[in-house]
Amino acid sequence: VAKLWERASVALGFAIERERRVAYNEERTETLSTGIPSDGKYLVPPTTTFSRSVAEDARLAQLSSQRWKEREAILHPVLAKIYRDPDGALSALNALASDAAIEPRKLAEDLGLAPDRLGRLRGSELVVDGRAARDERTAATVALSELLPLARAHATEFRRNAERFGIREQQRRAHMALSVPALSKTAMARLVEIEAVRERGGDDAYRTAFAFAVEDRLLVQEVKAVNEALTARFGWSAFTAKADVIAERNIAERMPEDLAPERREKLTRLFAVIRRFAEEQHLAERQDRSKIVAGASVELGKETFAVLPMLAPVTAFKTTVDEEARERALAAPHYAHHRAALVETATRVWRDPADAIGKIEDLIVKGFAGERIAAAVSNDPAAYGALRGSDRIMDKLLAVGRERKGALQAVPEAASRIRSLGASYASALDAETRSITEERRRMAVAIPGLSPAAEDALKRLAAQIKNKDGKLDVAAGSLDPHIAREFAKVSRALDERFGRNAILRGETDVINRVSPAQR
Repeated sequence: VAKLWERASVALGFAIERERRVAYNEERTETLSTGIPSDGKYLVPPTTTFSRSVAEDARLAQLSSQRWKEREAILHPVLAKIYRDPDGALSALNALASDAAIEPRKLAEDLGLAPDRLGRLRGSELVVDGRAARDERTAATVALSELLPLARAHATEFRRNAERFGIREQQRRAHMALSVPALSKTAMARLVEIEAVRERGGDDAYRTAFAFAVEDRLLVQEVKAVNEALTARFGWSAFTAKADVIAERNIAERMPEDLAPERREKLTRLFAVIRRFAEEQHLAERQDRSKIVAGASVELGKETFAVLPMLAPVTAFKTTVDEEARERALAAPHYAHHRAALVETATRVWRDPADAIGKIEDLIVKGFAGERIAAAVSNDPAAYGALRGSDRIMDKLLAVGRERKGALQAVPEAASRIRSLGASYASALDAETRSITEERRRMAVAIPGLSPAAEDALKRLAAQIKNKDGKLDVAAGSLDPHIAREFAKVSRALDERFGRNAILRGETDVINRVSPAQR
């Protein structure tokens, strides 16, 4: 009786809160739920068709990037000295610089021969226009020599970053192919209720309402499923207080292009509510493991929706490929061997070998070739640190003089060690870059989930195998063809993500291709 009374009190409390909201805060509640259909299949549908090509979207993304804007800020004052309409000239220059068919060198040459391709020049060459106009044209012609190298660098930078923006655009489209399933009407109503409690009573009241709400495991499963879908499409920090500039950019880029501003705002607020609920549930699960609830596919009433993947694709990483490759390359055994050999030689050349090797390693990591560094050390070893011994005439016959002589004699050996170290780092960096790229490509493969019917069939199959002493072919022959195709699809995805038959072989490193949050 006490338990029933407690549940009735909880229900009564929510009813009172709902009545208060209807009476005093009706407009606020409608704002969150109105315009968000609760009977559709998706909150954010998958996007698989685009109006522009990958190359065009990548080009536009680069033209709107921060680095491009910074170069435009440098170009604009120079264009203002030359052209009557610097804004139009800048637009024309951007179009030419972002044209992959035009070489940067050819662009600079053509502008030197015909600067009016970007617009009308300042001043005039005609005598009838007066001396002031001719002086202005002369100044514009002089400023043209300043523009040409900037225009060439502008086009070169576009070509240098074209591949990176192309990859980013492909990743964006892959994320947009993922959907965010809709919530049921019951789950939506409950989220609205506890969010209203938070707005009226603060965080403590929210935690109290949350504690009552999570007694409904179906609600928790729905919210966790939508939260995982949000992570897969927008990234782990999107719609949270931890969202940075990159997360905000991902949100803007991965929303549907035809989404109305009002609906975009409502979805943003709803996703923030879902993230807050999921974060509170995550904290509760960390404190008490008995409260762990597995996410499930979202169902509206009795409808069957697309099952969320068992393992979502991992596409957002804290470090870039280059950064992780550099760390691994520096830890490679053959690099450590060559570094130890250089340390042994450096102790005979420099007074502070650790500082000298640090400077050399910094240059190697920055991309300088080992041959160039070795040549620089051979020409001026003192530039990397004080040499051992003394070069004073009075010290030549003393121990410090002999030490300096030995240090200079060891410089060629140090240069050889530097060449080996540079070559070792370059080969390790290339191998690790390819390895990490392949690892991240595999981690981007999602492991599809099984339908309820397939899960039941899997349990029956396991029981049959156990009862029939492992006769797998006999048990598998009774499977429904549709379920068998589901199993085959999951098997192919497992092979693509972890390697062929890696799970059957029991390889221990497969866990590295699962994000820590999913392990």
